[in-house]
Amino acid sequence: MTAFRGSWSAADPETAAARFLLKGAVMSAAPSYARDHGSSPDLTRPTPTVVVPEELAALFEESNKAKSTYYSLDERDRRGFVKYIELATTSIARERRAAIVATSLIGLAASMASESRS
Repeated sequence: MTAFRGSWSAADPETAAARFLLKGAVMSAAPSYARDHGSSPDLTRPTPTVVVPEELAALFEESNKAKSTYYSLDERDRRGFVKYIELATTSIARERRAAIVATSLIGLAASMASESRS
């Protein structure tokens, strides 16, 4: 498993939520599950879909780039962004976190575009 190397500074809100992606980290529970239970977990059953919070959906109406980037991510990554927003205890914190996620998605779109041109 690759450890995260970088700063967790709040001064960089553009990529704060994108850090949840933890690029390069391999996170899998299947090996330990198999060791403890003698078999692999049933990965064929459907997983619940991710419901976009109202705060983030409102920001998606303003930015198609953030919306398209969000839906281009794996479901695991979308789930991480949604959980980050939903763990906020106040409505103001949820709105602030949704804004951070939207800004991060726009930055991630620019980063993905520059990588594809390279």
